[in-house]
Amino acid sequence: MLRLDDPQLAAEHFVGLLLWIPLNKVMFWGGHDHYTEADLQRLSETAVTAFLRGYGPASADTA
Repeated sequence: MLRLDDPQLAAEHFVGLLLWIPLNKVMFWGGHDHYTEADLQRLSETAVTAFLRGYGPASADTA
């Protein structure tokens, strides 16, 4: 189970993790970078990892 005191905020955090890097590159550098499937896969996997570290179940050590 995820630890979600505020599900709306958690959802916003997740969307931010997914979109922050690509959107900022477009806004601030003109979007000259083109992402490959591998780039997008890496960005999404690391976003999920970060989200689960913040909102995932407490480990046995900290429970």
